[in-house]
Amino acid sequence: MSHRKATRTTQVPPSLDLYTVTETAAILNVSKRSVFKWIKQEALHVIRLGPGQRLIRVRRADLEEFIDTQEFKSPTHGGSHAST
Repeated sequence: MSHRKATRTTQVPPSLDLYTVTETAAILNVSKRSVFKWIKQEALHVIRLGPGQRLIRVRRADLEEFIDTQEFKSPTHGGSHAST
């Protein structure tokens, strides 16, 4: 009997790259507290996964958009940036 081991190389498209809050904070060089504040203010878009949707992930595209708007420069100064 021949056993054939299937090798699966599934690559995630770059548009679906997901980061944890910790990874997002490291990328932005800020605290996790700042990231949670932006999430609460809806300045940083996230997706929620799992039971009760407790797992928070930031899509790469959303993080890049957030960086492009440069809103990450003032997480503690509410209202200091323009929103559209």
